[in-house]
Amino acid sequence: MPPVMEPNTMSSRSNVSSYPKCATPERPPRPWQRSSPPG
Repeated sequence: MPPVMEPNTMSSRSNVSSYPKCATPERPPRPWQRSSPPG
């Protein structure tokens, strides 16, 4: 789990599509950020 959290934090924007479940609990206060870049 630790190795997955490290890369997710950096590539959370790119992994948000592949790992939406991991990025959701990791950055709950920033749920709009992932929708900001594509918007």
